[in-house]
Amino acid sequence: IVFVFQVILIIKFRKPINEAVFAKRSIEQNIIADVNEHFNAIELVKTLSLEKLAFEKISNNMRQLIDAIIKFVFVQSMYQTGTNLLNQLWSFGVLWFGANLVFSGKITLGMFMGFYILAGLLYQPVVSITGIILSYQELKVAYLRFEDYYKTPNDLIENGGNKPFKFKKCLEMRNISFSYENNNPVFNNVNLLLSPGCIVALSG
Repeated sequence: IVFVFQVILIIKFRKPINEAVFAKRSIEQNIIADVNEHFNAIELVKTLSLEKLAFEKISNNMRQLIDAIIKFVFVQSMYQTGTNLLNQLWSFGVLWFGANLVFSGKITLGMFMGFYILAGLLYQPVVSITGIILSYQELKVAYLRFEDYYKTPNDLIENGGNKPFKFKKCLEMRNISFSYENNNPVFNNVNLLLSPGCIVALSG
């Protein structure tokens, strides 16, 4: 009966654990990719003053990672709690059933102790299987994330690491204003329409 409950517990928690691990691994991978992209394109980020946007993006990913870790720990704790409860029920059930047989004279105390030790030896592999299945879910998700990362094309320049800023059609900017900390406007309401390959310089 306890073994059946162990199987039911594994079936019920396999999908939530898999989803929680996958979400955590995905967010971790996104954070690594965003940080690498930010540093590889640091010159472009500084040129376009995108530091605040990049920081907000990474901060949002960190908040999502914290939520994913909390969910994963909660699901894992519920699974372990269920497993421990089944272990305690098994021990209590064996002791209660064996004590009734001993007191009723159907078996001796030595026979009960031998059965209890043998049953414990047989039950331990069942408990180990539940832990192996949990570890397998984490390993499976880690492998899938590694496979996705490995197959992702690298669009960075190998000799510099800088990600090129490219556009295919045109780049249009409307009502662009900029000023430094003293609030004196450097330019105000500038409109630009840039075609691929053109060179534009702002001087003044």
